[in-house]
Amino acid sequence: MRLHERVIETSPQVTNPLGEREMDLRGKGLTSLDEATLNLIAEHFDCVNLADNKLTVLGPLPKSSRLSTVIAHRNAIKRLDGASLERLSSLHTLVADGNQIALIADLIPLSRCRATLERVSFARNPVASIDIYRSALQVLCPRLKLINYQRVTAKDKEKLKQDLPAVMQAIGSATGGVDSAEGGQRIRKRTQQGKSMRRDAAPTGAIHGRQLSQDDINAQLDAIRLKLEQAETEEEVLELQAQMDLFEEAATRFDKKRRIEQ
Repeated sequence: MRLHERVIETSPQVTNPLGEREMDLRGKGLTSLDEATLNLIAEHFDCVNLADNKLTVLGPLPKSSRLSTVIAHRNAIKRLDGASLERLSSLHTLVADGNQIALIADLIPLSRCRATLERVSFARNPVASIDIYRSALQVLCPRLKLINYQRVTAKDKEKLKQDLPAVMQAIGSATGGVDSAEGGQRIRKRTQQGKSMRRDAAPTGAIHGRQLSQDDINAQLDAIRLKLEQAETEEEVLELQAQMDLFEEAATRFDKKRRIEQ
């Protein structure tokens, strides 16, 4: 069943133990969400509880400056809608235990709310059993304080240093394993600093593929991947990722141009 206005009208509206105003949509048999319907509650509630439904995608969600907590336990979620998450400008908590998120790459959409997200849990999802799971989440969302209800500790940060090459292989340089609806979405630094990195990462001609050949771009990508494996700090990772994005965009333009000319 698709979410509709009648479901909203007949659902409990409560103050939860954290003092948040919560729209309780648990156990409604929902198979999909509707952005227009959720817009009705977007600025009136702090939390939406979508637990115990039949959702396969977490989204679409409404644009909201108030909604800060999303609960989605025990659905059948396989994909996170990154564009929806980005519209929740105050989102600090996302918990979705007992779903079907399977790959590290499936977590990439979380990077689009990296500026605000502090608490996440994907307990009892296949992805949570992957050794680099906690490290990958720290790269995607560096403000995280709790992962699977456990505090991010100095030990986690030390493990991140060890895991970084594997994390970047799974997230930064991987083009497979990302749900096609996300279009191979890369990690994005959603701040002015990140935008500056993208402007400065390569010459304008290289960005548009005008000064470099396809072989040159491939060589640059290989060099950046090697540097990513050796990077030790988050700042290095972000800067190199920005460079990789630019050269991959140039490679895509070359490929499109070649197919047109053929």
